[in-house]
Amino acid sequence: MIKVNGVEALNTLQELVDPAYAAVLVIDMQNEIVAKTGGYAEHGYDISGIRQAIPVIRRVLDAAKEMNLLVTYAEFVHRDRRGSPLVDGPSVQLHSSEAWVSDVVEGTWEAQTVDELSPEPEDAVILKSRASAIYNTYLGNILRSHGIRSVILTGCLTDGCVLKTAVDMTHQGFYPLVIRDGVGSLTAENHDLGLRYMEKKFPVFSAAEVLSAWTERRSVA
Repeated sequence: MIKVNGVEALNTLQELVDPAYAAVLVIDMQNEIVAKTGGYAEHGYDISGIRQAIPVIRRVLDAAKEMNLLVTYAEFVHRDRRGSPLVDGPSVQLHSSEAWVSDVVEGTWEAQTVDELSPEPEDAVILKSRASAIYNTYLGNILRSHGIRSVILTGCLTDGCVLKTAVDMTHQGFYPLVIRDGVGSLTAENHDLGLRYMEKKFPVFSAAEVLSAWTERRSVA
């Protein structure tokens, strides 16, 4: 714990991943983006960098379950089940230079998290239609109801929804912690760009460091 200008803040890895107050969030690891037969792959995007994060996230989730952490998921949808748009003009403008723009409908295969990371019945799954997983969703309510103070971020894209979720987490009073090898993007350049920014602002650790902190806690207990 550190104290700056009279305000206390979590500072160490052990404080940030304390199972009593931490949750894991899997961001947008959906079939549309991550599956080899999803829209991104079919339209020529290189998803290899994102897929590399799958086994890393799986290890984090398995360890989190053993430590009884709250596990949450965010899934991006562009249309509701009736086909009505959920995105707005500014959201579309962000992708105006792209040759193809994803258009995921709620409840479809494309919207679901990939099988390798599929949510379990006790996990919380929230739908979002903006980059941030906590903006205009009930994720914040879920976290507060469980007494969560820090959220371990995994998923994609490093330079997009992960970064914007991290920023918004601080606005909502939560500490974001990014798993360096548990996030991915469509290019190595974009991935590195996102990480470099987040490393200046937020705690960023490898999965091995987080898992080691949990192992150490179990051994002490």
